[in-house]
Amino acid sequence: MKDQEKLEKELIDFIDHEFYLKKEVTENGFTYFHGEYYADYREELDEKTIQKIIDSDNPMDKFYSEIDELYELYEYNDTWYAYHSEVVKKIRENFDFDEYLEDIQDSVDLDSYIDEFVCERVSFSPDYNHFLRNASVNMNLCTDFYNESNIDFTANFLHLNGIQYRKTLEKGSITWLVKSQGYTMKQFYDYHFNNNNPTDSKFLRSLKEELLNATYSMNLLTFFVKVDLSDILNNNLYDSKGYYHIDKSINCGLYNPWNGSGGCLDIKLEKDIKIHKKNIHSFSYDGALGYGVEATFGVWGGLWQWIKK
Repeated sequence: MKDQEKLEKELIDFIDHEFYLKKEVTENGFTYFHGEYYADYREELDEKTIQKIIDSDNPMDKFYSEIDELYELYEYNDTWYAYHSEVVKKIRENFDFDEYLEDIQDSVDLDSYIDEFVCERVSFSPDYNHFLRNASVNMNLCTDFYNESNIDFTANFLHLNGIQYRKTLEKGSITWLVKSQGYTMKQFYDYHFNNNNPTDSKFLRSLKEELLNATYSMNLLTFFVKVDLSDILNNNLYDSKGYYHIDKSINCGLYNPWNGSGGCLDIKLEKDIKIHKKNIHSFSYDGALGYGVEATFGVWGGLWQWIKK
């Protein structure tokens, strides 16, 4: 028994010294090692897989299962055998078993002993963090202020195909946005209808263009942000009070996912804003609500920007 314990300790020390593996010791003193498969920097989750993860009831579990499935799909299950065999081979060729050989071979041959020992003490898995580090999502944050959904999001339009339809906006996301940028509705209407823009506001100019170019009465005020998949999986999108912070460099505009239309998607913010989750109608990947912005407008990925942290 003492020889057996001594052999196991020496094998553990050998593995610890010869391989770049993470060493763990359980509460009862059992030592084991863990390593990760090498992941090429070009390996990443495709868009459809990311969407499946986000849509699942338990996104974190789905993420792990998708990575495991990815490895099996491309026959990476053979990778485990290759890594395992490398450890076995190095022990077989470099560890001195001479003083233990007789005891080992009384019960089992040496190769079987090494193989069983490595199976029991060494494990390998995919590099999950690699796929998290390399996964970002183009997200559309669509707002709902003053219960716009009750009127089918028809609060945010003044014109249809460039023709004036009404003189005032109903209370909704656009009226909220105007106030968030430091303007009154009187200032907004004065510029929109009378071209009175004494401060030469880029926000008021761009908002006018957005409303003039909206092609349908139903529209969502939408912010286009790029988000790390890890922030989604770890519920790390909002601050402690439930607000999502958006800096003024983020692109936003009017978007209709139900029939694939909208405005110019080019409202220019002048101030940073924050939106409480209760005022968010949807915050998901492009296309989750129906027609995607990229598919509808043919825009490139640069429309979605990282939030400055």
